[in-house]
Amino acid sequence: MLKYNLRRIGKIFRLKLSQNPNNINANKSKLVNKNVEEKSTKIINLVGYIILLLTLLDYVFLLFPSDFFEPSWIYNIAGHLVENVWAFLLGFY
Repeated sequence: MLKYNLRRIGKIFRLKLSQNPNNINANKSKLVNKNVEEKSTKIINLVGYIILLLTLLDYVFLLFPSDFFEPSWIYNIAGHLVENVWAFLLGFY
C-alpha cells in the first residue's frame, strides 16, 4: 500500500513539474532541438551539393571521349545517362 501511494505521489509531482511554464528543462530541450535541426539541415544541404557536383563530374567524364557520329556510342551514352539520373535527382531533393 505504501509503494502504491509513493508511486501516485511521484506521478502527481512529475505532472505538476511538466505543467509549469517556467520549467527550465522544457525550454532548454526546445533550444537543443532547434539547434540540432539547423545543423542537420546544413549538413543535408551540403551532402546534396556534393552529390550534384559528383554527378556533374560523372556526366563530363562520360561525354569526354566524344564520338557523336557513331550510333552505338550514342546509344551507350543515352543508357548511361538514364542509369545515372537517380543521383542527379537525389542531389536536388
